[in-house]
Amino acid sequence: MTNQRIDLDAVSELKEILEDEFSTLISTYIKDTKQKLDLLSEAVKERNAPEVREVAHSIKGASINIGIVQLSELCQQMETVAKEGAIDEFDQLLPPIQDEVHWVLQALIEI
Repeated sequence: MTNQRIDLDAVSELKEILEDEFSTLISTYIKDTKQKLDLLSEAVKERNAPEVREVAHSIKGASINIGIVQLSELCQQMETVAKEGAIDEFDQLLPPIQDEVHWVLQALIEI
């Protein structure tokens, strides 16, 4: 089953493949994503487009790897506008990313 936020089939497959290591993967993802969100917020505040692009790309990649769909898409948008140098769009894109990170981290704790 896939919904727009998390690909539950991908998560189940990872859980099956990784077995006991799945909880380590999720713990690491949660910790890293919290840190990266702080970095992204700071880069947005500083209007540092290269850093915004790099951090958004990193969150996107990690999220895709474990089936976090909507956050991946939001980070792709941020990465694209940063690549284009459209720093005026950072402030519009950051709050949805922050909200989605908080939702995802809570959802992963419950999986």
